[in-house]
Amino acid sequence: GALAGGIAATMRPELFAAVLLNVPVANILRWSVSSTVGKMNEEEFGSASVPEQRAWLERIDVVDRVFAMAPQRYPPLLV
Repeated sequence: GALAGGIAATMRPELFAAVLLNVPVANILRWSVSSTVGKMNEEEFGSASVPEQRAWLERIDVVDRVFAMAPQRYPPLLV
């Protein structure tokens, strides 16, 4: 749920007054290659090491989305 909440808040920030993210995986590109838990979840989320899967992960990576997009206002996030 927290990954979906982070994605929604960065894709459509105008829809939210605030967002509660409980234990989010906000940087899924890094998480999938740098942690044991990330490697265990590659079947569900994909791997940043596989080009086709990396392209999909880039579209949903909350941290990269915030830094790559033009400056905009995001709702308050409680993480």
